[in-house]
Amino acid sequence: MTREEIGKLSYRGIAKALDAGSLSIKELKKYYTEFRDIAEKRAKRMEQDRKKLEKQYGDLEIEHFRKLKNIITTSDLVKEFSSLTKYVNKQTSSITGLKKRRKDLINYWKDNGFPYINESNYGDFRTFMKWFKSTNWSIIYDSDDTIVEDVFNSKEASGPEDWERLMKEFSEAYENQKTNNREHR
Repeated sequence: MTREEIGKLSYRGIAKALDAGSLSIKELKKYYTEFRDIAEKRAKRMEQDRKKLEKQYGDLEIEHFRKLKNIITTSDLVKEFSSLTKYVNKQTSSITGLKKRRKDLINYWKDNGFPYINESNYGDFRTFMKWFKSTNWSIIYDSDDTIVEDVFNSKEASGPEDWERLMKEFSEAYENQKTNNREHR
């Protein structure tokens, strides 16, 4: 089996390949070491610029995997290898993958009515939306309501306390505007 083929196998697929003899324990250990080296290099690069990367891309998913000498059983090796290859194959496990993911998400947001999202404010938008979804405001308003855009783009807001205050103010203003519009009909 090639490195690419084994890198795509699930836990069960690896176990079946071992049982069928198309993959030996020795080969699995060799591939484990190769994939672990890749994962560790990526993790090291990401950890060096963690704060900058989290600001740009949001929460990072950096994982570390056990050294081969610390894996005792074949079952543990298969389980660890399966987790390792899932991580290495994940787009967000590398800086290049994070950049591509961010670009794709910015395009998605733009295509879905959020033209004000760009590379410079994407990290702030992720932080804002994470906060927004954790509040009761997300029950009252959809993320595409103008109030959400107004609060996010407000120069007065720099974090959750400001966002909460502005959501209350804007919500009251919108409700008053609705009431006034009904009265004038």
